[in-house]
Amino acid sequence: EIFILSTFRSPHDFVFYTYQSSTRLQMRTRLPLSKLREWLRETQEKQKEQFDVCLLEPKRQRELIEWLVKRVVIRKNPKENDMQLLLQFEAEEERVIKLVTKVQSQWRRLKSRRHAKEK
Repeated sequence: EIFILSTFRSPHDFVFYTYQSSTRLQMRTRLPLSKLREWLRETQEKQKEQFDVCLLEPKRQRELIEWLVKRVVIRKNPKENDMQLLLQFEAEEERVIKLVTKVQSQWRRLKSRRHAKEK
């Protein structure tokens, strides 16, 4: 499927807007600059390399846009049967929450089995 991605920058945030011409589907998401700074720092720490947080400088706008576009995720929404526009960190946060939920449910199941055996 082909989507057209537009990015807009204000002094406070980035806005990502997609359009799919075959279905006329439009999606939008917003990234506050404060969250972008945090995301850039986390990326630098995870990759253990000198990642340039100075991508926020106006003269490096093109590099920043390229970095962000590579981290745009378009997928089917698991809760509803429609498409969803996310950024990579949001998709990663959802994945972690799902894993934590699975571990918690396994733990509760094990705990209840132990409790049932004791009685």
